[in-house]
Amino acid sequence: MKQYRKLITLFAAIFILIESAAVFYAVQSSSNDSENIFKPIQVVRLGILPDVSQKYSHNYWRSFVAQFKDEEDGFIIETYIAHTYSELLSGFVNGSLDLIYVNPATYHQLESEHELVPIASERLTEGDMDKNRCVLVTNKEVEFLNQTKGLRLTFVDKFSLSGYIVPYNSLMKSLSPNTISEWFSEISYAPTKSQAFINMINDETDIIATDRLALMRIIDYLQCSDSGFTELWLSRMMPEALLCCFKTFSDKNIAVMTAINNVILKHSQKMKQVDSAKIAFAPIENSYTYQERLSGLKKYIDNLKFGQKRSNVLMGIGGE
Repeated sequence: MKQYRKLITLFAAIFILIESAAVFYAVQSSSNDSENIFKPIQVVRLGILPDVSQKYSHNYWRSFVAQFKDEEDGFIIETYIAHTYSELLSGFVNGSLDLIYVNPATYHQLESEHELVPIASERLTEGDMDKNRCVLVTNKEVEFLNQTKGLRLTFVDKFSLSGYIVPYNSLMKSLSPNTISEWFSEISYAPTKSQAFINMINDETDIIATDRLALMRIIDYLQCSDSGFTELWLSRMMPEALLCCFKTFSDKNIAVMTAINNVILKHSQKMKQVDSAKIAFAPIENSYTYQERLSGLKKYIDNLKFGQKRSNVLMGIGGE
C-alpha cells in the first residue's frame, strides 16, 4: 500500500511539473508575442527626385521597397519624393532622410564634405545604358547649335549632372568666345526634367537640357509623339545614378545595411534580364568598371571646380 501511495505521489509530482512547465511556456510565449506586437518598426527614409513624375517614381521603386516590408527585419523603407534637388539634399544633410538616390556628380560633391557609403548603382538594360547620355533638345525648326542664337534655353537644377553640369560646360566650349547669356535670349531653370519638357511643349522655352533616357520616359508617360523633337547635342554615356547613405547611419544601423546589401546582392546574382519598368541595382564594390567610370567623372568634375559655384546646401553638418 505504501509503495502504491509513493507511486501516486510521484505521478502527481510529475504531472504538477509538466503543468507548471506548460504554464511557464504559455506565459513566456504570450510575453514574447506581446513584445513583438509592440516592438517598434524602424522606418528608413529614402529620398528620390523624380525625372518623370511622382506616380512614375512610386511605381518604378515599388518592387524594391516591398522587399523590406517583412517585420522580421525590424525595419521598412519609405520613399520620399522631393520636388527639387535642394529639397532632396537639404533633407539628406539635415538628417530627415537616411538613404538618397542621386547622380554621381552630386554624390562626389557630397563625398567631399561628408563621409558617405556608396551602396549600389542603378542597373540598366543595354538599350537604356545607351540612352544614359546628356542631350540638348528642341521642338523648334533648327538642327544645329549654331542656329540657336536668340532662342530660350532651360536647364534643370544646378545639381543635375545631365540637366546642367555637363551641357552647361559643353555649351561654354561650343559657343566660345560668346557667353551663354549673350547667345541665348533667355536662360531659365526648371525643378525637374519633366517640368522642363512641359515648359518646352507649352512654348515657354525653346531648348531644354536633359538626358535621353529621361526624355524617352517622359515622352512615353505623357503619350507624346517623339517625332517633333531634335537633338542638338549628345554627350558620351554617363555613369548610372547610385544609392548611398552617410557613414554614421551605416555604422549605427548595421542590421539594416546588411539586409539591404543582401537583398541587392541576391537579386543582382539571380537577375538575368533587367526590367526597364522597375528599379534594379548592382553592388558597387563588385563592379570595377563602374568604379572606374565613377573615378573618371570625379576627375571631370574636379577639373571644372564646379563645387565653388554651387549652393551652400551641401556645406551643412547633416548626418553627423
